[in-house]
Amino acid sequence: MKRIKKALPPEVRAVALSFVQRLNLHAVLGAQHNVSVNDVRSIWKLQERIALSPEEESAIDLTESADGKIQWNVLKSTPDVDYDFKPVERHRITAALKSLPVFSASPADRKWLEPLLDEFLPEGDAE
Repeated sequence: MKRIKKALPPEVRAVALSFVQRLNLHAVLGAQHNVSVNDVRSIWKLQERIALSPEEESAIDLTESADGKIQWNVLKSTPDVDYDFKPVERHRITAALKSLPVFSASPADRKWLEPLLDEFLPEGDAE
Protein backbone atom coordinates (compact mmCIF):
# COMPACT_ATOMS: atom_id res chain seq x y z
CA MET A 1 0.00 0.00 0.00
CA LYS A 2 1.42 3.36 -1.04
CA ARG A 3 1.71 6.06 1.63
CA ILE A 4 0.23 9.38 0.63
CA LYS A 5 2.04 12.33 2.11
CA LYS A 6 -0.27 15.10 3.19
CA ALA A 7 0.37 18.39 1.42
CA LEU A 8 2.01 21.01 3.61
CA PRO A 9 0.72 24.54 3.95
CA PRO A 10 2.84 26.96 1.88
CA GLU A 11 4.46 28.42 5.01
CA VAL A 12 5.71 24.99 6.12
CA ARG A 13 8.48 23.13 4.33
CA ALA A 14 9.73 19.62 5.05
CA VAL A 15 13.40 19.21 5.93
CA ALA A 16 15.15 15.84 6.24
CA LEU A 17 17.69 15.79 9.07
CA SER A 18 20.29 13.13 9.77
CA PHE A 19 20.87 12.04 13.34
CA VAL A 20 24.20 13.94 13.29
CA GLN A 21 22.44 17.13 12.20
CA ARG A 22 19.83 16.64 14.90
CA LEU A 23 22.43 16.13 17.64
CA ASN A 24 24.43 19.17 16.53
CA LEU A 25 21.36 21.34 15.99
CA HIS A 26 20.23 20.41 19.50
CA ALA A 27 23.57 21.74 20.80
CA VAL A 28 23.45 24.86 18.62
CA LEU A 29 19.96 25.70 19.88
CA GLY A 30 21.10 25.22 23.47
CA ALA A 31 24.13 27.47 23.03
CA GLN A 32 22.10 30.66 22.55
CA HIS A 33 22.66 33.48 25.04
CA ASN A 34 20.64 36.47 26.15
CA VAL A 35 17.25 34.90 25.47
CA SER A 36 14.03 35.40 27.39
CA VAL A 37 12.25 32.81 29.51
CA ASN A 38 9.74 32.34 26.69
CA ASP A 39 12.61 31.83 24.25
CA VAL A 40 14.12 29.19 26.53
CA ARG A 41 10.82 27.33 26.64
CA SER A 42 10.50 27.51 22.84
CA ILE A 43 14.06 26.25 22.45
CA TRP A 44 13.37 23.33 24.80
CA LYS A 45 10.25 22.38 22.82
CA LEU A 46 12.21 22.41 19.58
CA GLN A 47 15.05 20.43 21.15
CA GLU A 48 12.57 17.84 22.42
CA ARG A 49 11.04 17.60 18.96
CA ILE A 50 14.34 16.86 17.20
CA ALA A 51 15.83 14.71 19.97
CA LEU A 52 16.74 11.13 19.12
CA SER A 53 14.40 8.44 20.38
CA PRO A 54 15.76 5.82 22.78
CA GLU A 55 15.69 3.34 19.87
CA GLU A 56 17.78 5.68 17.71
CA GLU A 57 20.25 6.26 20.55
CA SER A 58 20.62 2.52 21.01
CA ALA A 59 21.03 1.93 17.27
CA ILE A 60 24.09 4.20 17.14
CA ASP A 61 25.45 3.28 20.59
CA LEU A 62 25.05 6.86 21.83
CA THR A 63 26.79 7.61 25.11
CA GLU A 64 27.38 10.71 27.20
CA SER A 65 30.62 11.16 29.10
CA ALA A 66 30.83 12.54 32.64
CA ASP A 67 31.65 15.97 31.22
CA GLY A 68 28.58 15.92 28.96
CA LYS A 69 30.25 15.10 25.64
CA ILE A 70 28.14 13.01 23.31
CA GLN A 71 29.71 10.11 21.41
CA TRP A 72 28.40 7.42 19.09
CA ASN A 73 29.63 4.58 16.94
CA VAL A 74 30.58 6.25 13.64
CA LEU A 75 30.07 2.95 11.81
CA LYS A 76 26.37 2.98 12.67
CA SER A 77 23.55 5.18 11.45
CA THR A 78 19.80 5.75 11.50
CA PRO A 79 17.50 6.92 8.71
CA ASP A 80 17.00 10.65 8.21
CA VAL A 81 13.83 12.07 9.74
CA ASP A 82 11.55 14.55 7.96
CA TYR A 83 10.47 17.61 9.92
CA ASP A 84 7.78 20.04 8.90
CA PHE A 85 9.12 23.16 10.60
CA LYS A 86 6.64 25.97 11.09
CA PRO A 87 7.83 29.51 10.28
CA VAL A 88 8.45 30.30 13.96
CA GLU A 89 10.59 27.15 14.30
CA ARG A 90 12.52 27.98 11.12
CA HIS A 91 13.12 31.46 12.53
CA ARG A 92 14.38 29.96 15.81
CA ILE A 93 16.81 27.65 13.95
CA THR A 94 17.99 30.48 11.70
CA ALA A 95 18.60 32.71 14.73
CA ALA A 96 20.56 29.93 16.44
CA LEU A 97 22.74 29.37 13.38
CA LYS A 98 23.33 33.11 12.99
CA SER A 99 24.30 33.44 16.67
CA LEU A 100 27.11 30.87 16.50
CA PRO A 101 30.29 32.83 17.21
CA VAL A 102 32.51 30.52 15.17
CA PHE A 103 31.83 28.02 12.42
CA SER A 104 34.25 25.18 12.01
CA ALA A 105 35.57 24.65 8.51
CA SER A 106 36.59 21.05 9.20
CA PRO A 107 35.36 18.40 6.73
CA ALA A 108 33.63 16.53 9.58
CA ASP A 109 31.57 19.61 10.53
CA ARG A 110 30.91 20.53 6.94
CA LYS A 111 29.00 17.27 6.39
CA TRP A 112 26.31 18.21 8.92
CA LEU A 113 26.56 22.01 8.91
CA GLU A 114 26.58 22.89 5.20
CA PRO A 115 23.12 21.40 4.48
CA LEU A 116 21.69 23.29 7.46
CA LEU A 117 23.26 26.55 6.28
CA ASP A 118 21.96 25.95 2.76
CA GLU A 119 18.46 25.34 4.12
CA PHE A 120 18.24 28.05 6.77
CA LEU A 121 20.87 30.62 5.69
CA PRO A 122 21.21 30.41 1.91
CA GLU A 123 24.05 32.36 0.33
CA GLY A 124 23.05 35.97 0.04
CA ASP A 125 20.86 35.75 3.16
CA ALA A 126 23.69 35.13 5.62
CA GLU A 127 25.34 38.05 7.36
